[in-house]
Amino acid sequence: MTPEQFLDRYGLDRVVNAVGFATRLGNGRLRPEVLEAMGAAASTYVRMDQFLERAGARIAELTNAEAGYVVNGAAGGLVLSAAACLAGLDPVRMNALPVILEGGKSTIVIHRAHRYDYDHALRQAGAELVEVGFPDLTFAYELDAAIDERTAAVMFRADGSGNVVALPEVIAIAHAKGVPVIVDAALSVPPVANLTAFTDLGADLVIFSGGKAIGGPPAAGFIAGRSSLIASIALQHQDMDVRTDTWGQRHLVDGGVIAGPPYQGIGRAMKVGKEQVAGLLAALDSYVTRDHEADLQMWLDRVNRIHDALAQSSPALRTTVDPGGSASDYVPTLRVELGSRARAAEVMRALQDDRPAVFLGEQELWRGALVMAPTNLEDAEEALLVAALARAVAGA
Repeated sequence: MTPEQFLDRYGLDRVVNAVGFATRLGNGRLRPEVLEAMGAAASTYVRMDQFLERAGARIAELTNAEAGYVVNGAAGGLVLSAAACLAGLDPVRMNALPVILEGGKSTIVIHRAHRYDYDHALRQAGAELVEVGFPDLTFAYELDAAIDERTAAVMFRADGSGNVVALPEVIAIAHAKGVPVIVDAALSVPPVANLTAFTDLGADLVIFSGGKAIGGPPAAGFIAGRSSLIASIALQHQDMDVRTDTWGQRHLVDGGVIAGPPYQGIGRAMKVGKEQVAGLLAALDSYVTRDHEADLQMWLDRVNRIHDALAQSSPALRTTVDPGGSASDYVPTLRVELGSRARAAEVMRALQDDRPAVFLGEQELWRGALVMAPTNLEDAEEALLVAALARAVAGA
C-alpha cells in the first residue's frame, strides 16, 4: 500500500508538516531500518522483561547511565519516573499509587517557572507539586528550603525558561539531602550531545522522547538513570501476572531487594510492545551514527530557500530566519510575522483548510507569528508550502 492509497482508504487529508516533530501530526516518517526492526519483532515472541532489560543496557551505554528503560513516550516516562521516586522498591507502596500511604514520600519540588501542561503526568502518579520561586526568578536557598522529609524528587525541565537555579546546582542541593532529580529532556535532542549531558551532570532520571528527532515509533520514549529507580519503573510498568516461585525476576526476592512482585502497577496502562522496543533501538543506533552537521546544514538550506521563495511570492510578508545550532535552540526555523494573534490564527486556519493541509508551529501565535521548522519537510513540499502560505496571507 502506498502512502496515497493509505490516505484514500481512510479518507484522510494529505498533510505538509512544517511544525516539526508533533504528536498530533503523527511525528515523523520512520526510516527503513526502523521499519525492518519492527517487522522482525512483530513476527516472533520474546520474554518482554528480558527484552526490556537488554534494551535498557543499550540505552545505558548510549547515555552514560547506570541503566535505561523503554517507555511509551516521554509523558509516560514522567508518570513512571514520579512513581519510582514515590514508591522506591516497596511493592506495598507501588500497589497503592496514586494514593500515598502514610509516612511515604509525597511531593515533587519544581521551579514555578517550570510549571507546564505536562506536569499533569507527575500528579497522575500521586505526587503533590511544591513550587519554588517566582515565575521569573528562583534563588538556590528557596530550593534548599523546599526539600524536606516528604520530598520524593526535584523536577527540572531541560527546555524550561526563566532565571531558575541551574541544573548542576539543583543536583548538588538535592543530592546533599538524598533526593533524586528528574530531568524532562523530551525535546532536548538534537543535539546528540544531550543524550549524555544530563546523566554526566548526575541527574538520576532523564526522560527522552524516542519518536521525534531520534526517529523511533511515535509512541516510544526512554529513560536513562540510576539502576535502583529504573528497577522500580520496570516493576510498575511490566505485565506482573506472575507467581513468586516461577517469576523470572525471583532473584530480586531471594536477594532481599524486594519483598515480592507487585500487582499490575500504575504504568501497566502505558505498556510498550516488542515492536516499539525494537524500533526504538534501531532508531537510536541509527541516530548516534548520523552526520549531524550535515543534517543541520540541510535544514538551514531548506529554511533559507523557503525564506527566499516567500520574499518573491509575498514581498510584503515579514519573515526572519533563526539559524539554530545552539544546544538550547538547535533546529533552524523561519518566523512568519503576521501582526496580530487574530490574523495569525486566520492564516493558520486557512492553511489547515487548504489541500494539501499545511501546518506550521503555533507556539508564537499569541505574538502574532507562525513558526516553520524544516525537519519533517521533503524537497517537493517546499513549493507547496510557499504557495499555500501566499494564498492564506493574501486571503487574510
